[in-house]
Amino acid sequence: LILLSLLSFVSNSHAEWNLQDSYVEDNLYDVFFENENDGWAVGWGVSRGAVILETNDGGEFWMPQVQYAGTYLFSITFVDEDNGWAAGYNSATSSAMLMRTEDGGAEWTRELFRDTFGFYVVDFPSADVGYACGYGGSIYKTSDGGDDWNRLNTGTQLVFRTMHFVSEEVGIALAGTEYYNPSKVYRTEDGGESWDMIEDFGNSLVAASIHMFDENTGIIVGNDGREAIYRTTDGGDNWEIVYRTQSSAVIQALTFDGDSGIAAGGGGRIHITEDGGENWELEDVVDEMGDYIFATHLIGNDAYIVGQGGSIMKNQLPQNVDSDQII
Repeated sequence: LILLSLLSFVSNSHAEWNLQDSYVEDNLYDVFFENENDGWAVGWGVSRGAVILETNDGGEFWMPQVQYAGTYLFSITFVDEDNGWAAGYNSATSSAMLMRTEDGGAEWTRELFRDTFGFYVVDFPSADVGYACGYGGSIYKTSDGGDDWNRLNTGTQLVFRTMHFVSEEVGIALAGTEYYNPSKVYRTEDGGESWDMIEDFGNSLVAASIHMFDENTGIIVGNDGREAIYRTTDGGDNWEIVYRTQSSAVIQALTFDGDSGIAAGGGGRIHITEDGGENWELEDVVDEMGDYIFATHLIGNDAYIVGQGGSIMKNQLPQNVDSDQII
């Protein structure tokens, strides 16, 4: 008899992913929960314009809240229960667009940015300071809670697909020649006043999403010929491969709540970690999501994924515990 101390994932117990009714058939590109009950999802596709969905019961019921003709939404976030932002594109003016609510989503107003084509992500590291990024090297910043936005000098015309700020001053952004091929990592340490390209993966990695825990430690997911997850401990100067599968799918989306994380993407494949991204495992493959999972969100143990055709699914993430097994 050999006594082995094994670190095992005990899943609550690997509960199933439950498909929720969104009542739309649009692709959903982002999902965000302010607390365990109140959440929003955004997207576009078959409707006459962008949709914003809202739930107040943890996803049991989703209500189409807003539908704007000729608009497209890719990202949504809230800084508190009242104040939220959504980022996208307005086709009538061929310009970037931010939508804003100050009453928990009951009403939304929109602001157009005619000197750039579109925004993919809006991120608020604090209630006052926020950033939006997108086409043509454009990153905008607000320092007054969104009343005024100013374009920053990024020094590039690349497309900024996504970004993550760990403070008002320090942020990391991913860029490429197009939305679908980000491979360059940019960093600012002075609130966007200056940006440095700190890593160029070239053709070796499509870096689709990023999360920074602090100024030093972070995770990038994507595809380097296979599903791949990289980790940095020095602010993005160097990246180490920590996870790679045999699948050629692209890991599109990434989210963390503390050390617990979920990454997902092509083929409905879902990967989880419980130790800050050092170790990962394939948690499930869900056919109901179609070809792509576009976004994930994790709040506590509640995990959400959204994707093609209005698909929204929810699960309870496994819990990481120590267990002694006798073999």
